[in-house]
Amino acid sequence: MAKTFEEIAEKVRILNQLELLCDAVASANWERSRQIWYEIIKPVVVKNVGFDNGSDEFNSTEDYETVYEHLSKRIGL
Repeated sequence: MAKTFEEIAEKVRILNQLELLCDAVASANWERSRQIWYEIIKPVVVKNVGFDNGSDEFNSTEDYETVYEHLSKRIGL
């Protein structure tokens, strides 16, 4: 069963901070939002969720896609 963003963020605390950053940046212009997404947010997501994160708990493609989709919507991409 796929986990929700909230279930993942409950254990991967930095995701809550990324969510706040996405909300703050959402009002910026699209190009700036994209830059922040690719330079800051996406690398942290890759490091903490998905098959390259080094953890057995949130290492599925589904977990990564859940977090990616949630945060990308919050930032407006």
